[in-house]
Order: sequence, then C-alpha cells, then structure tokens
Amino acid sequence: MSSIKKKPSARRQLQCRNNQRRYREEARELLERLEKQALVLTRETARLEGQLDTMRRMLPAPLPSLGCTSGIARCKEYNDAFAYGYALRDPQQEAIQLAVLRSFMADNVAVTGAAPGLDGVVANWKKFGSCFPALRKECQAWDVIDVDDETCLVKSFALLHLRIGRVTLERLFPQVLSNEYLVQRLLGRVLICPVTQLFFMAAVGDQFLVTRLGTELSLVTAFVALLGGMDDVLEVLHGGKVTVHAQIEAPLKR
Repeated sequence: MSSIKKKPSARRQLQCRNNQRRYREEARELLERLEKQALVLTRETARLEGQLDTMRRMLPAPLPSLGCTSGIARCKEYNDAFAYGYALRDPQQEAIQLAVLRSFMADNVAVTGAAPGLDGVVANWKKFGSCFPALRKECQAWDVIDVDDETCLVKSFALLHLRIGRVTLERLFPQVLSNEYLVQRLLGRVLICPVTQLFFMAAVGDQFLVTRLGTELSLVTAFVALLGGMDDVLEVLHGGKVTVHAQIEAPLKR
C-alpha cells in the first residue's frame, strides 16, 4: 500500500507563513540599508572627487621628465624651427621661431663664447641670416646624458650648409676681397660645416629649459673640403669674423 502524506497542521502552516513574512521583512530591511549605504557612499565619493580636483588645481604643473624622450624632442623642435635659418623677411615664421626659442631656452641662458641671454642668441641667428644668402641645418645624430638628478645634456651632431655670397665675403672675410682668384672660387659655393651643439637642460620654475648652450663649428674642415689647399684656407680664415663657437663678430646690419 502506498503511504499517505499527512497534511501539515494549521499550526504548522501558520508558522511557515510567519517565517516567510519575517524573511521578506528582513530582506526588505537589508535592501533598504544597502540602498542608504550606497547613497552615502555616492555622496562621499562626489565630495572626495571635488576635494581631489581642488588639490590638483592648487598643485604646480608636473615638470617634464628629464632624459632622452623629453630632451631630444625639445631640441628637435628647436632645430626644425631654425632648420633654414632666421626668418628675416617672414614675420609670421619669425613669430613662430621666437615662440619656440622662448619656450626652449632660459632668458639668461649661458652661451659659450658670447654674452648670456636670449637676445644674443636671436641677434646671432639674424647675423647668419643677413651674411649668408642661404642656410640649412641638417641634424644627423643625437645623444643624451643625465648629468645629475636635475640636469641632462643633449648633444647634437649636424652639418650647417652655408651658401657664400658677396655679402658673406664683405662682412665676414673682407681680407679675401683683394684676392680676386679666391673670390671667384668662393662665390656661390656652399660651405658644409660640421657643428656640434651641447644643450644643458634643467628645470627652471615649472619649465624644462636650456640653461647653457655650447657650440663648436669646424670652419677649417669646411674650407679644406671646399678649397683643398691649406694656404688658401689660412688666407680666408685669417682675420675672419666667425668664431669656432659659431658666433659672428661683425655688427648686425639692418
């Protein structure tokens, strides 16, 4: 015979309903508590994010990182801006060059073989632009050295292509004008000068700038390649007004 399942007693049924009601009530109370806690956390998160934004605005801007990526990138930007010399006859390009220069070098930048300051750097670029009919700077290699925790050195190796015109000889090598044979050998030719530059970069306030600039221009190598004979090279360079530090000593003519 199959067993007959007993029907729960009324008391048992009432107890089950009471338990279910209690469980539902507890679950509802738990859900309400969780919702209240979530609301409190949302408000607290918003408050903390507001404080974080305020603190970020109060903190100084982070300094650019020293080293290869930042230093070489800044130097390349400068080189690109002046790759064809100073824009003497293009005010728009000149404004771009000056903006790049001011964001790249400190106002009191130390310059090897010249007085410190940006004004001298600009004046020397203008002299090159007024003394050579055409100029092109071709960077070939870069190197970087972390001097210490605060300074890095970016080293560039380039070729400076300088077209020689009569104005070049008149202002920079006037002693050559008495030798017509040498004048004819030089006019219209392109002087290719190896040039090495040292950019010492460090934090200045909240910027990462060149604080010291060193330049070495090999005019001897360039003129030997152009003229061949050492006697002619010595005649050109004797009394010349371009230094080994790529500084033009002739006055700037408007």
